[in-house]
Amino acid sequence: MPPVPPPLPPPLSPPRSAARLRLAWLLCRRLALPAAAAAAAATAVAAAAGYPSPATLAATALCMAGVAPPRSVPAGVGHRGAEGSAVENSLPALAAGAAAVGSVETDVTLSAEGTAWLFHDDTLDAMAANGAGPACAATDAALRRVAVHGGAAFGLAGVTAPLAELTPALAAGGDAVEWMLDIKTCRWPGGLPPGVALPPGVTVDDAPAGDGRVACGPLVEAVAGSLAAANVSTDRVVFTSTQASALGAVRHRWPTAAAVLSRDAKVAWWRRRTLEAEFAPWTGGALEWRLVVARPDVVASINARGGRVYGWTVRSDGAWRGVACGGRGGGLRATRSAWPRGGRASESRSGGMYSMTITGQ
Repeated sequence: MPPVPPPLPPPLSPPRSAARLRLAWLLCRRLALPAAAAAAAATAVAAAAGYPSPATLAATALCMAGVAPPRSVPAGVGHRGAEGSAVENSLPALAAGAAAVGSVETDVTLSAEGTAWLFHDDTLDAMAANGAGPACAATDAALRRVAVHGGAAFGLAGVTAPLAELTPALAAGGDAVEWMLDIKTCRWPGGLPPGVALPPGVTVDDAPAGDGRVACGPLVEAVAGSLAAANVSTDRVVFTSTQASALGAVRHRWPTAAAVLSRDAKVAWWRRRTLEAEFAPWTGGALEWRLVVARPDVVASINARGGRVYGWTVRSDGAWRGVACGGRGGGLRATRSAWPRGGRASESRSGGMYSMTITGQ
């Protein structure tokens, strides 16, 4: 009688991981149609409401996470000259930015005597070592005595430089430099002073209620005088401002000038048509970098009509990458604080404060 074979071992139970994978697969099959329907519905709602599609936002998020490459590669413009290398808006800062990348951004305000000066704030209190009050109310003699602080974040604590006039700054760079002039609207809390005239068609209607901020026609004329004295063509200048009335004054003086309206991230929730209408009368838009990230659809719309998009103010690698991810097309330009001569630089803590410019194709 043949020997009885040993009983077969019981079948091995599948590992728990395999069971989980099968469960996940079944769930995906069941949820695929609802997920696709939800994505389609979200896309339709976004399109109807005038916002970017979920796919567009997801692509930007993947780019910022480093999974996808940036849509654009930036080139450089010196922010307030090169404020990471010298006191902002000073002649040394402008020289550093121009030497590095050949293009600088600076802020232009007006003295009480009608001279264009380079200064960002409404008042001298925060930045000046020896001055106070509105810059628009100060005489030229007083402004020539003002020394401006350097940024402590850039290792310039205790460093000062004289406040600079626009004319010698333009003359130093000349037509070899591309200029971005941010027109700072004069601010008089008590309202428009007697004897200050606005150019035809320019009003204070777009000024925030009660802050006394208006387009300064005399400032535009002072800028015109400085450009003529320094023999700098407006073809080498882009004018920016937060207020349409200031750009209206620019356009009244130079009908074909590049004039760009500036908006911050607070308008990220506006519908696309509303934002497009904001920027439509102008050469393009100066967008805070968070707005570029949040609204790549608006960036694409401005670029599509041949407009320029200027992103500001980039202070980190993440912000730098965010603007590159949200931007589209070629010709990216970036206002950075400090650059090595003749080259490009990666973002760093010592590199300072940056902004970015995206020009249309």
